[in-house]
Formats: sequence, C-alpha cells, structure tokens
Amino acid sequence: MRLVACMVAVVMTLGGAVMAQQAFVQPTPLTFRVTGQAEAMPEYAVIRIAADGEGETLTKAQGMQTLVENRILNVLDKYGIKRNAIQTYKFDVTPILPASNSSSYSSSRSSSDGMAQVGYNVRREYKITIPVNIESLDKLLEITDACLKEGAKLYLPFDSSSGSWSSSQKNTSIIEFMQIDTTALTQKAMNDAIARARKLAEDAAKGMGKTSANLVKVQMIGSQNTTTMRTSSSSYDYTPITTVPAWEPIKVSVTVETSFSCD
Repeated sequence: MRLVACMVAVVMTLGGAVMAQQAFVQPTPLTFRVTGQAEAMPEYAVIRIAADGEGETLTKAQGMQTLVENRILNVLDKYGIKRNAIQTYKFDVTPILPASNSSSYSSSRSSSDGMAQVGYNVRREYKITIPVNIESLDKLLEITDACLKEGAKLYLPFDSSSGSWSSSQKNTSIIEFMQIDTTALTQKAMNDAIARARKLAEDAAKGMGKTSANLVKVQMIGSQNTTTMRTSSSSYDYTPITTVPAWEPIKVSVTVETSFSCD
C-alpha cells in the first residue's frame, strides 16, 4: 500500500509539473508588417539665381559682378529678407573664348594654355530661402521678378565656349520648395503604420475570441519619400537639401514590423 501511494504521488507530481509547464507556454504573437503614410506642404521656398560680371580682366569682371550683386541685395533688403537667408553656394571664374561668328571684345588675349580668349566671366550663384505658404506664393514671383530686373540671371551653368548660359538645363526651376526637417513627418507616418497594424491585430484577436491586442514590439523596416524629390544635378553642389520642383505635398511612407500579444 505504501509503495502504491508513493507511485500515485509521483504521478500526480509529474502531472502537475506538466500542467504548470503548459500553463506558462507563451502564445505565438501576432506579427504584421504595415506601411503608413503622412504628408505636409513645403515650409520654405528656395529661389535660385546668379549674378554675373564680364570683363577683359578678372578685376573688371569682378567689379561688374559686384555691382549686380549689390543691386540684388538691395532688392532683397526691401522685401525684408535677411542676409542669413541668402546662401552663396558657388563662386565661379571662367575664361570667355571667342565664338565662331563674333567675340565679346575686339581684342583677343591668350591664356596660359595657349587658347585664345576674349575676357572672363565671374559668377556667384545663390539660394535664397524664404518661409512660404499658400498666401505668399505670389510674393515669391514678385521678389524673383525684382531680382531679375536688377540683373540677376536664371540658375543655368555658364558655357565658356559660347559665352552664354547652357541650354542643357533650361527646364531647371527658378523656385523650388522644401522642408528643412522631415523628422516630424517621418514620425507621423510611423504612427500611422502602427495604428494600421493595431487595427489588424484587434480584428485578429476578436476572431480568436480574445478581448484585446497589446503592442509588444515595433521595428522600423524602412522609410521613403514618395513625392518626386530631387537634388541639384551639379557636381559642385554639396548642399544636403532635398527639394521638390513645385509647391505640392511632400509625402513620406514608413514600413514597420509589429508584434502583438492577445488577452
């Protein structure tokens, strides 16, 4: 009898251990990979213009360029645009070679490499960053037009062989738009992805007879600007600002992988 009682006790103990182990087995979490989106209108406009000067010597070319630059700066002052909003991002000095049919000056000069030249072009190129909204779009055109009237040139690369601005980038936008910091927009898209995943988890939990779904893990898989974004195609422009060619919503998508437990 005593032996039988011991065997029964052992069996009950093992059975209880198995039941306890089964009770602590973690259920498989619900996992979803979801993409969320967010958008916002650009906060800033970027006016891209240049001031050129030409002359038979570098000093004369620089002097002519400075005259144009001062006129442009005076215009911007009148519109209340502060100097820290005006970025000089290229200073370029280029020899002007005689065109096949005519030359800019009657006397040609010889450069150090033996090529004939008729003068020099000195150019500064600018990015003027201005806060923008729907009400101020017309003002951007007014400011740009005023600068052009004072001698500003369109943002086009100078072709020294022809003594003119390259025609290869005639469609380059004079005014572009941007958001300096898209961190908040990315976070908004991530929150949207999590909300979408939570809805899927809650629906799945109800189908399993559960009452709630709790987020236990979230990981960002990737993010992407879904608007047609662009940066300058010029090899010398290293400014890490991405712009859009029109005042339109800047769209961001974020993909996350989420895990939920069910109660």
